Amino acid sequence: MALLGAAAVKNPVFREICSSKSKTVKFIEPEISLTFSNHNRLLYSCEGVFGIKTGFTKKAGRCLVSSCERDGLELISVVLNCPPMFERSKTLLSNAFNDYKAYKLIESENIIDFIDSERGKIAITIKNDVILPLKENEYKNLRIKYEYPSFLSDFSNNEIGLIKIFCENNLIFTEKIYTII
Repeated sequence: MALLGAAAVKNPVFREICSSKSKTVKFIEPEISLTFSNHNRLLYSCEGVFGIKTGFTKKAGRCLVSSCERDGLELISVVLNCPPMFERSKTLLSNAFNDYKAYKLIESENIIDFIDSERGKIAITIKNDVILPLKENEYKNLRIKYEYPSFLSDFSNNEIGLIKIFCENNLIFTEKIYTII
């Protein structure tokens, strides 16, 4: 559910729909207007929340998938079979925002290095900023490893390596390295 929510909130139309507190729909035949209200109480009580989905079935119980953004950090919370789903989600999100901060580790516009090639020096970079949610002690224990060739002879693919980010000895993130041609 968290992975689905994280993928869905990348769509701006989906975000707009989920964050709507109410919507009035006007019908032509018969000529009436109906107002539909969003039942997600977190939209009213938790700073930065903009959705995603409330739900209930007999088997799953009360469920809530929430998305919340504060200070450049966006989190997804999922509670399943949780009678106090709004309260629990609010607590989970508050605790996570207290514990984690968004750290921009590498900017996409920066040149990482220059490597030799048959055409001379070639600049290399990444296509997306690397921003990770980390606890302060995790940030202090990060190690970034760049893996790319020292010489480039094949220009058929501009994807030439990887950046690997480790927290202590655990690999937590990878990003592709590309040539700038």
